[in-house]
Order: sequence, then C-alpha cells, then structure tokens
Amino acid sequence: ITVPISITLFVLSSYVLLGGIFFKTLEEWTVIEGVYFCFITLSTIGLGDYVPGNSINDSDTQAELKLVGCSLYLLMGLSLLAMCFNLMQEEVTAKFKKLAVRLGIIDDPNYCFKNKKWLVDQRAGVFVQKRPEICGKKI
Repeated sequence: ITVPISITLFVLSSYVLLGGIFFKTLEEWTVIEGVYFCFITLSTIGLGDYVPGNSINDSDTQAELKLVGCSLYLLMGLSLLAMCFNLMQEEVTAKFKKLAVRLGIIDDPNYCFKNKKWLVDQRAGVFVQKRPEICGKKI
C-alpha cells in the first residue's frame, strides 16, 4: 500500500494541531503553546520548558483522568509518527527505484510504470514495452 507523502504530513499536522487544542483546554495554555509542546514532545526533543501537570492539584478530582489522557495522546502520537515515517520512507524508496529504473541504473524487468510493464534494453539504452503475458497480468 502506498500513501502519498502529502497525506501523511496532513495526518501528522492534524494530530499535532488537535493535541495543541487538547492541551489548551487541559493545561490552560494557548493553542500555540500546546502545538509547541506536542511537536517538541512527539519529536522526542523534550526541552522541558512546558510540562503537563502544572494545572493538576491534589484537590482536583480529575487529575488522574488528565494524566491518563496526556499519556494516551503521547503514546498514540509516537506510534502514529513512527507509522507515518515508515509510509513516507516506502514512498520515497519507490520513487527513487522508479527513477533508477528509468535512468537505467538498476535492472528490474518487472517494474511497473502506470500499469504498463517495461524493460530497460541496456544495449540501446531505451525502454521497450514487453508483451502483457510476460508481465504476469493482462494490460
């Protein structure tokens, strides 16, 4: 499965923005401070200038729920970040492989360009369309 890089960046940006709104209500920060905290924490930089839990008092009955909510957001965010990085890595790798085949740097007779199978003819340095039965499926 290939996912465009723009979609993965949109998902990550949306998650950080929603986290900023979440921490705005939870910690009484501004949205910018919440987004800053989410970005710094999810990128594992962790400067420590913003720390959740400062608004949690001993008398606050929802202190545990706030702490669990913060922990779940960060745990899910790190998982989402790792997944999106993996998807982006696969997309970039596929694009570079396609470029390398087109330039004749690597040989891959079964590489597909927009549902057409091509083979690099190294003697002539050109692309030659192979017959559909060689490609394994009808084109």
